[in-house]
Amino acid sequence: MSSSGLFLLKFQVEGTPVTVGVGNGLAGPGYSFMLSTDTAGLVWEAILNAGAVPMGATAWEQLRVWHGRPVPGKELTPEYNALEAGLWHTISMTKGCYIGQETIARLITYDGVKQQLWAVHMNGYAKPETDVFCDGVKVSSET
Repeated sequence: MSSSGLFLLKFQVEGTPVTVGVGNGLAGPGYSFMLSTDTAGLVWEAILNAGAVPMGATAWEQLRVWHGRPVPGKELTPEYNALEAGLWHTISMTKGCYIGQETIARLITYDGVKQQLWAVHMNGYAKPETDVFCDGVKVSSET
C-alpha cells in the first residue's frame, strides 16, 4: 500500500522493475502498469498468457469517453477548463498553492462555469464533428 492509499505490487521482469497499481483511470475495476519500454513486450506476453484480453486503441477510446476521462488535446484544450471537463473531483480547494488555483476559485465563487462536457447516449451513430440536436435544439458545441 502506498502513502496515497493506492495498492501497489512491485516485482521484476528480467531484472527490470515493474509496478502494478490497482485502478485504470476509469470508473470500473482494472490495473495500471508502470515499467520500462524495454520490458513492455515481456510483460505484455506474460499478461496475455495469463488470460488478459487485449482491446486496442479504438476500444480504449470508447471506454475512456464512456467513463468521462478527459485527455489533453481532446477534451482538455484551451477551450475548456478543468471544471468544464468534469474534473471537479481532482481539484482541491483546501490544498496549498498550485498552478491555476486562483482561476478555479474565481470560477467557483462567481459561478463562472458556463459549459460542461457530457457523455450523450444516442439511438444511432453520429460521425465526429456532426451537430447533435435534442428536441430540435442544437446541443453540440461549435467545431
